Amino acid sequence: MSEATRIESDPVRNLTSFLRVYFLASLLLAGSLAYGIYQDASNKLKLAARDGRSAMAVVAKTLSLEVDSLRHSSHLFVIKNGPLLDEIYRQRGAGALIFDLADEVELWFPEASAFTLADADGTPLMGDFTRNIGPACLEDLKSTARGTRDLVPLHGIGRLPHIDIVTPVTFADGGRGAFMVSFSTDSLIALLNANSDSRFALGYGNSLAEDGVGERVPGTELWVHLSMRPAFRAQVARERGRRLLLYLGCFAAFAALGGAILWRSRAQILSEMQEILRLNRELEELSLSDPLTGLRNRRFLHQRLGPMIGQADREGEPLSLALLDIDHFKRLNDQQGHEAGDRYLQVFGEVLASSARRPLDLAVRFGGEEFVLCWYEADVEGAHRLVQELRANVSALLLQHKNGTPVTVSIGLVTRLPGSGTSWEDLLRSADQAMYRAKQQGRNRVAAA
Repeated sequence: MSEATRIESDPVRNLTSFLRVYFLASLLLAGSLAYGIYQDASNKLKLAARDGRSAMAVVAKTLSLEVDSLRHSSHLFVIKNGPLLDEIYRQRGAGALIFDLADEVELWFPEASAFTLADADGTPLMGDFTRNIGPACLEDLKSTARGTRDLVPLHGIGRLPHIDIVTPVTFADGGRGAFMVSFSTDSLIALLNANSDSRFALGYGNSLAEDGVGERVPGTELWVHLSMRPAFRAQVARERGRRLLLYLGCFAAFAALGGAILWRSRAQILSEMQEILRLNRELEELSLSDPLTGLRNRRFLHQRLGPMIGQADREGEPLSLALLDIDHFKRLNDQQGHEAGDRYLQVFGEVLASSARRPLDLAVRFGGEEFVLCWYEADVEGAHRLVQELRANVSALLLQHKNGTPVTVSIGLVTRLPGSGTSWEDLLRSADQAMYRAKQQGRNRVAAA
């Protein structure tokens, strides 16, 4: 590719490179946009989880304070009502005293759902759910009476859930027992609901949740659980999907429109550049050709003769060059006019073109009425034969001056042998000198250098 062609193709190449960068940047921006949308949705979930953990901690702290208050009240209850508890223990659960004990429990614990007084073996002495007390509660009473339980238990998950506040009792005779007052989880559920919102829900249990998100209430077996509401997760996912569809759709349309405009501009520029290159090739062809005869011109000869000599040297071939001049052409122009002179030049050019039939042969209008023929692989003998054929062809044209004399040519002939070191300038100079000798010797002849 020539320098002119390379320079002319730079705008197309630059625009093509810009298109690649444009589409790559569009993909990166689309990826960044999608990543930002996903991050925003993730941040909403994280913020909800963080707020949920804060609410969970608040609930756990509140429950801890309430449980501590109930345990303290239960200890005070046992101390204040020691004589009544001793009497019940001494009478082994006399039925008449239950009303007194129930009144005291209602006074001290208005929200209590049940109560029980047990001996050291965990056997209930008196209570309002003696028959229905579960084995877990009985075990709590026994372990508390023995002094081996300190944590507040949570029982009945899924069926009559309740929290037991169990306090050890020492009777007057030194016997040990336990007093248990139970509370339903209604107030706990109300507290959990009050601290939940549309994003997350708080629950409870007696162990850590499967997802591992929970906080234990100090001093109890109670765990507060945190879970994200499915509706909130679905809402975040829908919003993320809508934003992806909207933003990426608009961005894709904008990128496609920009890309189409750039591609159309590229196609237009490419078409214009191709037209420019075509015109440049035509101009270059015109600059190397003679418009009158259709032969190559002096400029082409100067460009081509040097490489042709180099090739002949490499291949070990001779090369012959003939410089021809139409005799008395000026007189022909003056007597018959320039139009007749141009017709003679055109006919003469056709004859020369027919004498340079092989691919590496050259037929050139050197200037005015001077022409050059260059034959590749033509030695001295072959060159003389070709020149004589040329003179015969010119004579066959029957071109005449106004006085009836035939139009003739004078030819200077030079043959270059391979490896002689003769430059193309020297070759033309020798042919020119030989041609002038032919003129001096009477014209219409061939002079060899």
